[in-house]
Amino acid sequence: MPAPPFLLGLTTGASLTVIAKAASELSSGDEGQTRGASSGKGRATLIVKPKPFVRVPAESVPADPCPDCDGRGKCMCERCLGRGRTNFPDQAMLPRGVQPAWCEYCRGSGRVNCQRCDGMGNYRAKIGFDLSSD
Repeated sequence: MPAPPFLLGLTTGASLTVIAKAASELSSGDEGQTRGASSGKGRATLIVKPKPFVRVPAESVPADPCPDCDGRGKCMCERCLGRGRTNFPDQAMLPRGVQPAWCEYCRGSGRVNCQRCDGMGNYRAKIGFDLSSD
């Protein structure tokens, strides 16, 4: 996909002022040709402001949390002991020059969905029937 016309010729380290200047030059040149306006008029520069970072609030623990995962929905992977890798699972760091062999069960995260609550975090009672001899 080609770059927008105002970004052509700019390097990856271009500052916002350079991009704004290129965009304003392009837009002022197009406006004079299409609308017939005089090129002597001043034009406001394009100011690009990023959106502020807003932290998403953590979901609260449910009123009736699962006893296995404490309402989090994730449990430690038993195959890699929560490390995310299967080689040297008892060591915190790998020896020098050893590449990690990522756990295929948790895909390297060290966490899996809780089996009891199916990753929901809520307490679930037994599913099934009680066969009693009434």
